[in-house]
Amino acid sequence: MGEKVSGTPERNATPQPALFLDRDGVVNVDCGYVHRKEDIIFIDGIFALARTAHEAGYLVVIVTNQAGIGRGYYDEAQFHDLMAWMREEFRKHGATLDAVYFCPDHPEHGIGKYKRSSEMRKPGPGMLLLAAREHKIDLHSSIMIGDACHDMEAGAAAGIGALLYFGKDACPRGARKISSLAEAEQTLRSRHMSRQNHMEDFPHIRSLLARHPELAPLEPQLYACVSMLSECIRSGGKILTCGNGGSAADAEHIVGELMKSFLCQRPLPTSDVEALENICGREEGRRLAASLEGAIPALSLVSGVALPTAFANDVTAENCFAQQVLGLGNRNDLLWVISTSGNSRNVVQALRVAKMKGLRTIGLTGSAPGAVAPHCDVQLQVPASSTPAIQELHLPVYHALCAELERILFTH
Repeated sequence: MGEKVSGTPERNATPQPALFLDRDGVVNVDCGYVHRKEDIIFIDGIFALARTAHEAGYLVVIVTNQAGIGRGYYDEAQFHDLMAWMREEFRKHGATLDAVYFCPDHPEHGIGKYKRSSEMRKPGPGMLLLAAREHKIDLHSSIMIGDACHDMEAGAAAGIGALLYFGKDACPRGARKISSLAEAEQTLRSRHMSRQNHMEDFPHIRSLLARHPELAPLEPQLYACVSMLSECIRSGGKILTCGNGGSAADAEHIVGELMKSFLCQRPLPTSDVEALENICGREEGRRLAASLEGAIPALSLVSGVALPTAFANDVTAENCFAQQVLGLGNRNDLLWVISTSGNSRNVVQALRVAKMKGLRTIGLTGSAPGAVAPHCDVQLQVPASSTPAIQELHLPVYHALCAELERILFTH
């Protein structure tokens, strides 16, 4: 299993993006199994890139295969010593390495305990996913720079939003080739500016906070939720919802606002209208198209009867949502849970399975973090403690989020 050397930054309530860097070939020149500081030649622009990343709110994280350890060319202590020296060199240049993850294993050439396959070894996404869990990283808003195909494959498998290829061979599919770290720095600046401009224009969130000033501390989390929801749909994913009792009704309510028009018109795109005309004939096709509305793919896990009751009777009620997430959830999907206590066992189990399958997660709760907290990418803790008061704040919150998502998808 991969290991880490980490500065362990303080965990934020809201996920933040990261700049993931392969080491040899991106941070320093790859001379082949580099393990001594005398052999380190830093690549031009690496310190400026790291400084810009921090200014833009990105963590800087190295993820590196270190098969040289597994092959016996050097040991883990030498690797740790070198990384401590490199971290100090970054500091001298006004930059910071927030965390370093490495995998010493090799399935064929490893010696002793290092001869094994591991998801931590790129192209496996293990190091990236571990970093995301431990440092509350928003992978979809993150950037990865690597000089090998396996770097890009690992990034794609982890769901990283931007893959920058700094290698000499043909650019892998889904990545963008860069010729310098200065070009990567410009990409990072552009993404940050776009993100800032986007976050300044949330009319429904602004209206929500004006009507409910007690929700002002949740503003960053609300922006993060809108970003996560829109990225989910734009990447071809769907939104799953669940809760119990009144929260179950809210889960159904959310799906209703998403699957049909809420505050704006959602006419079908011309391509869909033309396709219906070809299937039904022009007149009937247009009539059918006119009676349909654009949908945001969403599914309530509380709406079924046969499956959850059968699972509750035959297996266990606490896993009735988890079983549905297991069967329906895909990596680009998002699970949105509602729990006034934050401790609903079936909701917690659903979140655990969602994280196992790579779904992003949002939790809508009361002021207490509850058992859902470790499993939520973003948790919206409304400032109330009694169930009725919590539910009274939940409705305007999810209405605002649904309205923003609709605005982004159907009016931009």
